Amino acid sequence: MAKQPNYTDEMTAKVVEMYDVSGKDNSVENLDKIAEAVGRTSRSVRAKLVKEGAYVVVEKTAVATKDDGPTKKDLIGDLVALTGLSLEGIDGANKPALTELVEFLRAQDVEVEV
Repeated sequence: MAKQPNYTDEMTAKVVEMYDVSGKDNSVENLDKIAEAVGRTSRSVRAKLVKEGAYVVVEKTAVATKDDGPTKKDLIGDLVALTGLSLEGIDGANKPALTELVEFLRAQDVEVEV
């Protein structure tokens, strides 16, 4: 006995048509709406669209680029050099705050007597 297909030709046509009409919207809401119309799950609808070659994969956003500037350790070293202090415990400060402090001290032309 032949296995019955999960999607009839009419169901397949309806799924592809609804997806195309929606502007190839991959949102969960849109796939849920299509799935409800044909009595299937949204995962099943997505798989069917992929199999039919209609599903358009959304491009992932670019990952944030790595900051090639000085490290926190470098900034703390600069602060120690500028102030002459040991600055123990300053490791918890965030990088933007350390950068701002280093720039401020450099702008003040601070001279350290060691």
